[in-house]
Amino acid sequence: LMREGQRTVLYRHYFSDGTPLYYGISNSYADRCAQHSESSWWWFFVDATRSVNQEFPNRRAAEAAEAVAIRRDSPIGNTVHNAAWSRQRAAREALKAQASAARGYACPPPVQTWQSARPVLRRATPRRWAVR
Repeated sequence: LMREGQRTVLYRHYFSDGTPLYYGISNSYADRCAQHSESSWWWFFVDATRSVNQEFPNRRAAEAAEAVAIRRDSPIGNTVHNAAWSRQRAAREALKAQASAARGYACPPPVQTWQSARPVLRRATPRRWAVR
């Protein structure tokens, strides 16, 4: 359950060469990574050493920053706010094909993060998570 005053994080995932891959917001980075690892084609390409989190005092502020960042950087994994989405189609389809055979990744810890009591999760088996 999201509350307006709850701290929210803008997280940014990148390819290993530093190219923007996907930006999102969440009040629980580890939980959101677990969801992405199950359903996001781009997860295979996340470079854990480049993941960055930026904390905001509330969801509204994080949403505004996310929109600006996506409009500016056009991460290939984002659809909303990404004006380059249609131009990126061929590249996105090629990446999806490359990632389709690969599954079982770890939730990348952010390079920069806030203090959190939540454990970082890693993939233990195809459908189970273990605390690292």
